[in-house]
Amino acid sequence: MVLKSVLQIFSLIFLFVSCYKVEPTTLEVTVKDNTGNVIPNAIVYVEGEPTVSPSPSIEAIYESETNSNGVVQFELGNIYQPGQSGVAILKVIAEKNDKIGSGTIELIEETNNKLDIVVE
Repeated sequence: MVLKSVLQIFSLIFLFVSCYKVEPTTLEVTVKDNTGNVIPNAIVYVEGEPTVSPSPSIEAIYESETNSNGVVQFELGNIYQPGQSGVAILKVIAEKNDKIGSGTIELIEETNNKLDIVVE
């Protein structure tokens, strides 16, 4: 009788775990000038933000160009793994025509994280 109850409990746990669908973890960056106009074709770099001192040098882990609406989207599924506690703190740098802007974001797992960067 105990074995049957234990088997039923494990079956329920397996059912709940196998039905969980992981949503994508993404970062959407919009690049604007200081008057609020979007900037197409800006280069955006995303890198890990060190949390220790002295900070090790970290190379850009992502690099892409904004579209005609000044937006670039990064898929960050390789940073977040299901069950992980916390994701990452990222530094985002955007540049266009010798102008630069930056910001920092703490990612929230399984959501579309958004960040606006102003280049000046």
